[in-house]
Amino acid sequence: MWHKFSFAHIRHARRLALGISELIARRRKLRAGPPNAVTILLTRRDYGRHRVFAIRSGALAAGLLCASWLAPAAIAADGPLGFAQHVPADACFVAYSGDLAASCEAFRKTSLGQSVCGEDFAPLVKELERLDRASAWRLRPLFGFDWNDLVGVREAGGVAIFPLEDGTSGVAWLFMPRAPTDQEPSGHEPAALAAARRYFQQKGYRATPAVRAMAGMTVLEPPPAHKSDGPRALFVVPGFYGVANSPEAAKRLLATSRGESLAANAIFKQWTSHAEQEKSQGVADVDICIRPFQLFELIARAERTSKDQAQSSEKQNLGDKNANGNGKSKTNAAKSKPRDRIAAARRLGFDALDWLAGSLTFESAEPFQWRIDAKLFATGPYRKAMRLLELKSGPPGELPDWIAADIVSMATWRWDFPQAMKAFGNLFDEANDPGPNGEGMFEDLLDGLRDDPEGVQVDLRRDLFPHLGPEALTVVDEDRTRASTDPAARRQLFVAAVRDEATVKQALARFYKGDDRVHHAQNGKYDLWTVEEGGSLFVEGESSSLVTVRALAVGQGRLLLGTHVDAVEEAINPKAKVPKLRDDPKWTRLLDWIKHEENERTALRSLLRLDHVIEPSYRLATTRQPANRDALGVRVLRLLLYGANQASIDFPQSVAPQFERLQTALPPTGMFVSQAQDGWTIHIGALGAERVASQ
Repeated sequence: MWHKFSFAHIRHARRLALGISELIARRRKLRAGPPNAVTILLTRRDYGRHRVFAIRSGALAAGLLCASWLAPAAIAADGPLGFAQHVPADACFVAYSGDLAASCEAFRKTSLGQSVCGEDFAPLVKELERLDRASAWRLRPLFGFDWNDLVGVREAGGVAIFPLEDGTSGVAWLFMPRAPTDQEPSGHEPAALAAARRYFQQKGYRATPAVRAMAGMTVLEPPPAHKSDGPRALFVVPGFYGVANSPEAAKRLLATSRGESLAANAIFKQWTSHAEQEKSQGVADVDICIRPFQLFELIARAERTSKDQAQSSEKQNLGDKNANGNGKSKTNAAKSKPRDRIAAARRLGFDALDWLAGSLTFESAEPFQWRIDAKLFATGPYRKAMRLLELKSGPPGELPDWIAADIVSMATWRWDFPQAMKAFGNLFDEANDPGPNGEGMFEDLLDGLRDDPEGVQVDLRRDLFPHLGPEALTVVDEDRTRASTDPAARRQLFVAAVRDEATVKQALARFYKGDDRVHHAQNGKYDLWTVEEGGSLFVEGESSSLVTVRALAVGQGRLLLGTHVDAVEEAINPKAKVPKLRDDPKWTRLLDWIKHEENERTALRSLLRLDHVIEPSYRLATTRQPANRDALGVRVLRLLLYGANQASIDFPQSVAPQFERLQTALPPTGMFVSQAQDGWTIHIGALGAERVASQ
């Protein structure tokens, strides 16, 4: 008996498509995680002699450009290209500021900066200092200097991440002063280097003679008590100076020539040229470039090494218990082996996402307190699931009147639905049975629905998919009767235009004929199919990989799919007294901005409340210990807050601020995405705090 095709996957397909553009857009400013973004988070994990730096770009990392009371200084004359001349060509992440002090000062003025750099997070910072643990709030164990040292650096600088020959990560902070670095006028060492030297020397590190390293580089060797931390490297040469996580990383930087540097990369040069044409660089702007797959693979390689070494150490501690046991340990390890998400993404065609480059502007024009403008380089033709991102340009159309003001997020876009469903089929295959044996499962399901004499005999390729779209809409809100960490608290509603309503209704009527689980009713001009809580309209049985669809309605030229019956019913018969999105000043202001800025190539428009988007992950990260099935957002937040995401680590969760202390720092945000010849342009704007408060 064929299982009924899962429309629930449409939501997953949509979220992945949006997630790639939205997450990437945010990351573009390196805002991958908590709030909004600015810089980079580097988190260390030590096992034996192997040092693992788990690198995460992210919003809260921005908060690490902590409070500064200094006046802005002039931008470095050579800008991002000058910085990139010192970075290896295979770098997978670069974050650059023309004036670090100015960026710190500008970030501190945002609502998020005031929260993460102020009293809310002070207890967490104090506890990290006591534990001498590195996290987004405390860089000192990694580089010897901290954010309170960097806020006084009125120079250009930033972070670069690149692979080393042994497959590990090279990570370095580079600074580009206006005065020659090989001969400081005052005769003193730059402040950041002096702070780093003091810290490591206090921990017993010893500087090796220069002849053992490289001209301009000093290696700091750890004492036996910190041998697992490995050596650090300080370097001072004409034009720049900095600190690297290893001598090998510093040597790569010092050996990089202009022709072999990131500045010679065609895409990097194209972005910097485009950015200069689009706007004049602000003194506090932060430029970020990331190669998603190269960076993720570098992180995954480091995490695999750390886990292998941790398991090896655990086996040694257990002695003969594992060797002479009943084999349960090996069996459980095999069962708990996580799926290789990077390999899966490559199979699905998402490795077409080549570069993400953008600028984060703090001193943005009214009504924003910060803005992101990015370019996603993803040259087609796309293959497999990546075709979900082949959105169609076109006017936005009128938003439905029933959308309430208390949404979590809303997005509109245009799809070629038959093509999108083929792309979705690749996601379905990967989620249910990845690998050669799973390929084609979705197509087999569709064939079975059409051809099985004991089945429903409905041809969805002919009677449903071609009659949908191109307009599509998704709305996410919350069921406030449930806890915010309960996945069922999020009500998800998908809406598609229907061009041949009669054919679609007939196909669905045949699809559900004889299914005792499904209830059919007329609701005004709509045909409505529903299933009781715990059931699903499109999946027989249970699947943890699916979003459960409990209601479907067709009428007035629309098809509606919902995870909650009441969400669909409220869209059909809106509640009169509920405040509507179209009447809410914050949302209308963002919609007006999108309308004013978009062009004929715009393909996606979105609104979201950052506080509601982040809240479930934040609450889980600050109350529960790590688990293998934790969502990406939870894992990233845990790394940002505590510097680790392992069950063996003692997390100081009690000192993390309650979400309510952070909530008001996360403003309503708008986004629109437009097609480009070689990818997409992405624009994100966050409303100023004073405008939100006044409304």
